[in-house]
Amino acid sequence: MTIQAPTARRVRHDPGIGIAGARCPLCDQPITPEQLIQIQGKERAREAKIKEVLEARFTRERQQVEARTTALIAQAKRDATKTAEQQIRRLKAGQDAMIAARLKTQRDAAEKKLTEALAAERTKAYAERMTLDAQLADLQRKLQRKTANELGEPAEVDLFEALKAAFPGDRVRRVSRGQRGPDVVVEVIERGSLVGKIVVDAKNHRKWMHSFTRKLRGDQLAEGADFAILSSSVFPAGAQQLHIQDHVIVANPARVIVLMHLLRRQLIQNNVFKLSTEARNEKADKLYSFITSRAGGDLLGRIVKLTEEMTDLDRTETAAHQKMWTKRSDLIRAVQDIHDEFSAAVSRIISGSEASA
Repeated sequence: MTIQAPTARRVRHDPGIGIAGARCPLCDQPITPEQLIQIQGKERAREAKIKEVLEARFTRERQQVEARTTALIAQAKRDATKTAEQQIRRLKAGQDAMIAARLKTQRDAAEKKLTEALAAERTKAYAERMTLDAQLADLQRKLQRKTANELGEPAEVDLFEALKAAFPGDRVRRVSRGQRGPDVVVEVIERGSLVGKIVVDAKNHRKWMHSFTRKLRGDQLAEGADFAILSSSVFPAGAQQLHIQDHVIVANPARVIVLMHLLRRQLIQNNVFKLSTEARNEKADKLYSFITSRAGGDLLGRIVKLTEEMTDLDRTETAAHQKMWTKRSDLIRAVQDIHDEFSAAVSRIISGSEASA
């Protein structure tokens, strides 16, 4: 903003009243002292006005400069912050990339070591498997050299002992080796009377032969038995767990005891109702159909599973009792030893007293 000085007015002076040396500062005419003083006062007022206007202008310009400076500083700070953030992001991205590369290197090294370790374990396991396969092949060759009788003997003994333990009230007898007949004959006794007979054979062969059931069927007829069970781990093609062939029940060894319970119940009911032979055969056929059905097989499987669990529980309980009985026996022996020692000490004291007396 441009400030213009006030325009000097041309003052008329009276030349007759001038004093020597006093002249107007505006027009250079002679003036009186009063006029000089008046003019000087006006000049001072005008200068003060100019100074006031200049100071106001300076204040405004300074405020504008300060505002612009503040804005520039704020913008510079924002730019600096943005630049710093960009630099931080770049540094962080670089660090992340470096860390990722380092982790990848470590992971690759670990995976390489793991692969090498797995390869070594596979090699070791393969060598061990080859050794076991060789041992198994040797055992199989030795087993193949055994006769059928040698293979079947343990199965017969186990079956005989299991039947004796499961049915203590029945007459369970084993047919002597060399005699014709089944391996085991079970005579079912109810209230002191014979109500039926069941014959059982045990086979421990690697291959199924149809002669197994034909032979047992003949033994059943010779014994006059009501039912025949063949305990076998091998079955005809397409059969498993339970199968009827030649009127003989072929059963997995784990299902033999459960089957015996079912057959005994059938025999006892036949005796109670005084059924004829024809009615007995009809009920036997229905029973065969049921136990070989899916529903019957599922029920038998559940019974076998629960029976095995109970057997395991009994075995665990027996082991716990045996452990307790052993500990009790040890304590009893310890008490007896201390009692003997105490008695000996008392005896020595008594003997010494008697000697002194």
